[in-house]
Amino acid sequence: MKSILSILLAFILTFSSFAQITNFTVYVINPTNCPYTFAANWFEQGTFTGGPVNWNSVDTSSTFQDVWSASVPSNTLSDSMEICVVPAPPCSCPMVCLRQSVNPGAYTLQLCVNVGIDEQEQENKFSVFPNPANDKIHLKTSTTLLGSVYIIQDYTGKEVLTGKVLSDNIVIDIGNLCSGIYFFRLNESLKKTMKIIKN
Repeated sequence: MKSILSILLAFILTFSSFAQITNFTVYVINPTNCPYTFAANWFEQGTFTGGPVNWNSVDTSSTFQDVWSASVPSNTLSDSMEICVVPAPPCSCPMVCLRQSVNPGAYTLQLCVNVGIDEQEQENKFSVFPNPANDKIHLKTSTTLLGSVYIIQDYTGKEVLTGKVLSDNIVIDIGNLCSGIYFFRLNESLKKTMKIIKN
């Protein structure tokens, strides 16, 4: 009986010494295409020991975001991590950080969030309201934008709705879209991008 308990205890100690790998995804929303680096680490529960986040791959094919595959050799789900996106010149917007427990899943960080999505920019050429919205949004534009094409993209950068601006105040039906965050813009040439939320 003692030998069975000894073997079982040795197995438990050996098994517990192996670190589990926690995989997750980080979406960096970057509508202004700002260069950036990461400052990212994980920490064992209640200590300052741990290590860096491992960046395994990145998909930069989307217009608005980079999709990073990452992992940490975390021992327990009660460990924590801090991931910061640090803008590089010529961008001067602040660093953005995420602090939370280590869990598999997807996390979003928005870089230069007030650059390019402020409704006062671009000389108030267009605005979208209400935001958040349920079934319909209103697009108010200057007359110089008549004939422009509007584009709504989901968080992956996929176009989910497009149309033409035929008047300076139009209603766009978004009732068929799933709840979530979308990005609204006019024409390829305009840098202004608005984040809209569908309830």
